[in-house]
Amino acid sequence: MSLLEIRNLGKTFAEKKILRDISFDLNKGETLSIIGSSGSGKTTLLRCINLLEMADEGQILLNGEVIYGAMKRNGMKEDEIAKIRRHFGLVFQQFNLFPQYTALQNVTLASKLKGIDNTEKALNLLEQMGLSDRIDYYPHQLSGGQQQRVAIARALALEPDVLCFDEPTSALDPMLTNEVLKVIQDLARKKMTMIVVTHEISFARQVSDRVIYMDDGEIVEAGTSREVIDSPKDERTRKFLSSIIYE
Repeated sequence: MSLLEIRNLGKTFAEKKILRDISFDLNKGETLSIIGSSGSGKTTLLRCINLLEMADEGQILLNGEVIYGAMKRNGMKEDEIAKIRRHFGLVFQQFNLFPQYTALQNVTLASKLKGIDNTEKALNLLEQMGLSDRIDYYPHQLSGGQQQRVAIARALALEPDVLCFDEPTSALDPMLTNEVLKVIQDLARKKMTMIVVTHEISFARQVSDRVIYMDDGEIVEAGTSREVIDSPKDERTRKFLSSIIYE
């Protein structure tokens, strides 16, 4: 049984179809990369999986249980949505750290609001991120790469079943990009289940168990990185990859 199953997901904004019949499975311990040009629906897909947006069609299953679908689409209460979101961690493009809190406080905040002291876990995660000497620094005192690593530690602190990244390096310069990509690569080696929306094609090839190429709100091609990136079958995939410089 797959850990996560996406079945025929669809989303429309202002009469424009943003997602069209999206279906895929994700097994525990796998890394799935989603590639495609801007406006292809990648971020909307992640937001629907995390219930930050509500899909208009289709189902989301976790461990074989429908957590979102036709019977749940209307009238879901906030506490029910919040409970489902705990299964997913989402690392955004722009870090989204609280500027008034230190790195450590940003990582522990969500748990402490629930009455749980996870300071020891947070310290261990920040150490894993190479930030043990930055725990008392505020976001403005950290580089962009360091801020993104704090954001990753914050997402991991809640022990999600699936960790999602939305273009995690798009706001970083090349030097800082490598810092963040190394962290994601280490998580992949440790078999963290991940969905990574990325424009870093070489990275997607190296780290991914499977790759999805999206265009105009639909999955054009899906398979291993060798199949999709090295030997694409669809003309749209070939055209997209030919426009990207990667090694």
